[in-house]
Amino acid sequence: MTKDINIFHQEKAEIFLEGLKATPYQQIDDTGARVNGVNYYTEILCNPDYTADFTVPNKNRENILDVLLCGKEKRTALSRAQRGWNIKALISEKSKKIKGIV
Repeated sequence: MTKDINIFHQEKAEIFLEGLKATPYQQIDDTGARVNGVNYYTEILCNPDYTADFTVPNKNRENILDVLLCGKEKRTALSRAQRGWNIKALISEKSKKIKGIV
């Protein structure tokens, strides 16, 4: 119904962002939904000041991040331990290749 009407999507995004700022917490839940005969999920975010729902094809972390970031780029922050592990893993792989193990 509002698929190609940008003003509605813009208004929803503005309301959602203000709702996120309204309280230091958000409640989230999901329920199944059918879209053209295909199973989807409706993610519902709310606090005492607003409720917003988003219908997504999969129930996973990526979709929740997409909803919460409202179209902004996803970034990840690795701890020092994780960064060190990744570097050690890369060095180990390169060492194996140099030695002809892999």
